[in-house]
Amino acid sequence: MFGYRERKRDNESPEPGRRLNTSYYYADERRRQNERRERITERATALRNEAAKKRARKRNWTWTIVKWSSIGLLLFLILAYISLPSELCSDVDRHANLTGLEKVLKESVFGQHLVVETAFRLVKAHVKNPHPGGGGGGGGGGGGLVHDGARSVGFCVKLIGELVRAFQAALDTRAQDCCAYTLQEVLKSYGCATNADETILGGRVWRSFSKPTQILLEPYLRSHYKAEDGVFVRDVKTPIYGSQRCRNFDSWIVCWLCHLTSCLESAPDMRNLFESCSLTYTRTISIGLFLLPYLVTEVIFEDRREATAKIGDEMMAVVRHAQKNDNLSPSQADFRQRSAQTVLLLHDSLVQTCQHWKNRYNVAKDHVDRQIIDEVDLTVLKRRCNLLDDFLTSVPKEALAVAAFNCKSYSASLVLFESSIRQDASKLEEHIFLLRRVYAALDEPDGFVGLSAICSVPASLVDRALECEMKGNLDEALVCYRAATQNDFNVSRNHEGLVQAWLRLGENDSALNHLDRLLAKRTQWTKDFNKFRVEACLQLGEWDSLQQYVALEPPHHSSDWSVGVGRLLLAIKSGANRDFVARLRTIRQGTAKRLAAALAASDSSSSSSYERGYDYVAQLHVLQDLEEAAERVFFVGNVDRKEETLESLRMQWNRRLELIQMSFRVREPILRLHRAVFHLVPAPTLERESWLTSARIARKAGYVGLASSCVLKSELLLQPLPEVWLEKAKCLWSQGKTKEALVFLQDNLKKECNIVEEEKEKRPSARAKAMLLVGRWMEATALCETNTIIGQYRDLMQQHANWESSHFYLAKYYDRIMAALEESKPGKEQECLPMIIQHYGNSLLYGNQYIYQSMPRLLTSWLDYGAKVYETNVAAKESGRRDSALSRHRHGGNSLLKSLNDIVKDLVKRLAPFQFFTAFSQIVSRITHPHRDVHAIVENLLAKLVTTYPQQAIWMMLAVYKSSHSGRHRRCDAVFDHAKKLNPSLRKLLKDFLDLTEKLIELSDKNYPKVQRQVTMDSEFRPLLRLVRDPHFSQIFVPDKAMMTVVLPTSVTRDHHPFPDDLPYISDFGPIVNVLSSLARPKKIVIRGSDGRDYPILCKPKDDLRKDSRLMEFNGLVNRCLYQDAESRRRSLHIQTYAVLPLSESCGLIGWLENTTAMRPALNKFYQEKGRYVSPVEVKRLWAPIESNPQSSMDVKRRIFRELLKKHQPPVLHEWFARTFAEPSSWYQSRLAFSRSLAVMSMVGAVLGLGDRHTENILLDSATGDVVHVDFDCLFNKGITFTFPEKVPFRLTHNLVDALGCTGVEGPFRLASEATMRVLREQKDSLVSVFSTMIHDPLVEWQKSRGDHRSKGGGGGGGLNTAIEKLEEVEQNLQGLMPYNRGMPLSVEGHVHNLIQQATDEDNLAQMFVGWAPYM
Repeated sequence: MFGYRERKRDNESPEPGRRLNTSYYYADERRRQNERRERITERATALRNEAAKKRARKRNWTWTIVKWSSIGLLLFLILAYISLPSELCSDVDRHANLTGLEKVLKESVFGQHLVVETAFRLVKAHVKNPHPGGGGGGGGGGGGLVHDGARSVGFCVKLIGELVRAFQAALDTRAQDCCAYTLQEVLKSYGCATNADETILGGRVWRSFSKPTQILLEPYLRSHYKAEDGVFVRDVKTPIYGSQRCRNFDSWIVCWLCHLTSCLESAPDMRNLFESCSLTYTRTISIGLFLLPYLVTEVIFEDRREATAKIGDEMMAVVRHAQKNDNLSPSQADFRQRSAQTVLLLHDSLVQTCQHWKNRYNVAKDHVDRQIIDEVDLTVLKRRCNLLDDFLTSVPKEALAVAAFNCKSYSASLVLFESSIRQDASKLEEHIFLLRRVYAALDEPDGFVGLSAICSVPASLVDRALECEMKGNLDEALVCYRAATQNDFNVSRNHEGLVQAWLRLGENDSALNHLDRLLAKRTQWTKDFNKFRVEACLQLGEWDSLQQYVALEPPHHSSDWSVGVGRLLLAIKSGANRDFVARLRTIRQGTAKRLAAALAASDSSSSSSYERGYDYVAQLHVLQDLEEAAERVFFVGNVDRKEETLESLRMQWNRRLELIQMSFRVREPILRLHRAVFHLVPAPTLERESWLTSARIARKAGYVGLASSCVLKSELLLQPLPEVWLEKAKCLWSQGKTKEALVFLQDNLKKECNIVEEEKEKRPSARAKAMLLVGRWMEATALCETNTIIGQYRDLMQQHANWESSHFYLAKYYDRIMAALEESKPGKEQECLPMIIQHYGNSLLYGNQYIYQSMPRLLTSWLDYGAKVYETNVAAKESGRRDSALSRHRHGGNSLLKSLNDIVKDLVKRLAPFQFFTAFSQIVSRITHPHRDVHAIVENLLAKLVTTYPQQAIWMMLAVYKSSHSGRHRRCDAVFDHAKKLNPSLRKLLKDFLDLTEKLIELSDKNYPKVQRQVTMDSEFRPLLRLVRDPHFSQIFVPDKAMMTVVLPTSVTRDHHPFPDDLPYISDFGPIVNVLSSLARPKKIVIRGSDGRDYPILCKPKDDLRKDSRLMEFNGLVNRCLYQDAESRRRSLHIQTYAVLPLSESCGLIGWLENTTAMRPALNKFYQEKGRYVSPVEVKRLWAPIESNPQSSMDVKRRIFRELLKKHQPPVLHEWFARTFAEPSSWYQSRLAFSRSLAVMSMVGAVLGLGDRHTENILLDSATGDVVHVDFDCLFNKGITFTFPEKVPFRLTHNLVDALGCTGVEGPFRLASEATMRVLREQKDSLVSVFSTMIHDPLVEWQKSRGDHRSKGGGGGGGLNTAIEKLEEVEQNLQGLMPYNRGMPLSVEGHVHNLIQQATDEDNLAQMFVGWAPYM
């Protein structure tokens, strides 16, 4: 492997510029290789022996004094080194040096010392590795960010990593020799040596490699490869792109790199380095793509205008070509796309590099005054910033955006357009046409709607048509395109849109007729429009016409996909097996090349590669399906079992279809091909099923008109089945024709009743769904009386008694009746209770689809009625026999409760334990239920759950056991005693749980001085360590989110285990306890699990975390409701949750959120870089006039907010996204996730009255872009009771609005808010039931606010009343009743609009407390 030489073959004619003439060591090369391997092995053994001796010396006590003094000096040096600003000491170099030092120390006498280990933990937390893994992506056209340029340790390490990978991937010895030569020269250029001092660059580079890498590279420190002249391409004329010299992508990159290298006149060392790399990148283009941004940066830093201008000219030559929409051959199109992608990635890399140098310059300015750095260094930094800035300004972003759009890099196009608009807002209307097409290509209708909302320019007919298409109104789009063609017949784009609209609607005849008439008048358009005729003929099955139109295309190849598929189907129809195979191979190779081109311009693991390449993957999917159909159906001799083969093929295709994106745009072309195949067979039954599948997908995607057209096509094939008219009824309902849909469904059900019983049995599922829909639509339209609706549900249950949905919707309807009777006829509602509880219970017996709606309502109805009966009994006893009516009511209530108790007892026996565990918090909150019989059932149920799921149940009951209310503690203890009788092995587990809880409460409550930020577990909490390290200590699960999350089964079963089987238990605690600086001084600890992982946990004192725990349950239920809603699921709306476990009424555990940063430090970082940072002292000084006089006039508050605070804090949050998510596709996805998660939590917060949303309580997820909220102490409108009452429903300051993009609050944010609010209203009863636990287990603050008057029922008189008041406020918010105007309820859209206006109103923000930071 090392030192291998390839002899030049006489009969080989190497390519010009790629010859390699090598010299030889000696004739016995193989013997020298063996000797070198032996020396390497001996040296490695010696190193291991030396390390072992050092570890042995550690045990010698004579080293103690030297060790401690050295450790002190070491810590001093480390702290001094990491305190240097990263702008003055490169993060790459700093990380390399500290990593090398750590490696040395770990092998030394200090390696395992606690202080040294702690010091390096701090170092790792302070200095992040900027290049994890030792190398960047090879094909990225950038290989990561340039930052410190080619003279840094990071560049050398990454370059050598790339070269090593290229060497290992080389397929021939010549390529390996090229890589070996380049490795030799790179190591020589940096002065690398095994004994090099770390004070020089070569030593730091060498120490950055791991031992195996050093062993791999060591032979190249002494090798003697030589390169023959003529390898490097010289005298290149620019622009190179488009010239005769570069005929493909590789030759263009090689020539450009050689030209750039020749421009390095003032840096001969760098020039030699890059020239030595030319041998490798002529054969391995990924090396050239990696070097390109570094080389461009070095040329720009040369500050030679001519050379810099040529770089811009080269980039613009590519961009101008990419802006064109001319037809090219597949190879030319691939060349253009890869070139444009390379230029776009190069531009991104330069932008990031420019930002890096600006950051260094901004910090350096501050250090010049303190004489930390020299003025000369500052001048160099400023010059480099200006050079990069000037160059980037010279490249128009609008042109790059158009090029990115044409190359299908839609996310990159959006980034560039928004960057241009941010610099000049007037450009929004100028580029609105292209922006709309970007959002259309991204398949993001919300952004498209947002653009329409903010744009004042009247939309053209084509724009209106495009908007209709995005909304699914294809019929309206067709009308717009027709009008556009009539207004301007000579614009081909108008006709193209019209034809595509017809094709999407399935009106292929109309499209074909229009094309024939159009091309008769405009023959020059035949080349562009012929593909649409081919597609129409494919769908119509007009094979003769298809043959005629395909013949117009080039005979051997065509770049159009439809033409290729048409030729394949014609080959199948004619039975030309060989022709089919040949054409299939050609099309597949062409598609694979285009896919490779889409992936080659960037790192194949990036999301942008996935975005660009997905269409080609879908095309390969189509070709695979077509090949299977040809082999198994058409080109087979035996056709006796064709029906079975077709059915097997259909099932296989459907399974594969479920694996691709849930997008109509992606799935519909595949279904079209399936229908073409079924039409060719023919197989009308399967063709009809394919039409129905398209109808369902189209309807769910919002294309109701298209869905109706697909249903009509399926009706024309064969006699309509229940599935067909069921789908037609759903389409009518989606179109708003509610009465027509109901009548149509009822009529067809009556017709279906006349079918013989044998045929009915074949399709019970469709009939059941139809009957259920009739019942639900009767409710929704209010066209039928109550008895008729109940009769409909009962008829359904008679035929399908074991169906979960039938019981659930009947119970839900009885629930509605009971709510209505409570208002109109009090006392009559009790008649519905047995039916409600029975049918909710039955629904749980047959499935778990509605378990989070059924179980809470079942328990609430039963438990509330039990409490009501208890109150009636008490009142009757107090009145004696004087009130005969009350006595009769008491007797009837006891009798009804007895029957309800019997139903619940039966359900406890028949239902699986995990089903009750989904409502465990609700059951625990009623542990002090006043009715004796009801409490007995509750206690038995809790004991059963503790026995079945002891770990989860005990964790969740600890706060009840530690309750200050003696009744709650006593009854919880009784449940534990009952569980121990059922399972005696729980005695030890319960004891260890309680001991652990005591120690954790002690840790949480311990106070430390404000200056103390860290303590050791061993010195402060030794009893806790002794407890968990005891070999007899029980295996207690780590209190993690996964441990508490119930996983429901996919089928009905009682044996399901709802938690993972491999949950880790607590094995130890980390050595360090971090004391946070917030007001409560929470402690961050690390639990070490049995799986070897560390689980950071926050121990929070002085806070009733039961409120946080309930909110996490609420958010979890909201997530399930959002997922069940089609619109919310399409938008991936969700709330990020985490574990919250109260240990008592004043402290608890909170799961630590990884990859998150608080909003305030994230913003302050950018303000400091820009010199706009305002210290808290200065903010307080500016706000002093309001603080001294809270009753200041609105004008004073507005002036201080607008002119003194907000003016100094411009919006910068968008820069956090640009820097955290540098890759365009990840930027787009993170920004979308940010918009939607912000909307969801804003609506939830507005409904629950969540306040105190200052910039420390809102976190940003650096992995996904999600908004994460923490600290929910200020719930239920508590913020309006502050000295400075909160005036806004949620945080939506100018930083957040600006980060939403050019559409602001319109588009994704508003539509996600409306979707969330709509779901919250629809699921009002289930959501409120989560917080109903607080009625029976009121918060400590509520009990204190109204007095601690406890009743036998276990609540507090005042706490109970407060809880009821708070829940009533939540219910009013869910109904659309605004807090300050309880008039008529608002619609969802009106409610959301009102909330957004309140949140963004400057007058409201000006009245907020300054600590809330309304100016940020």
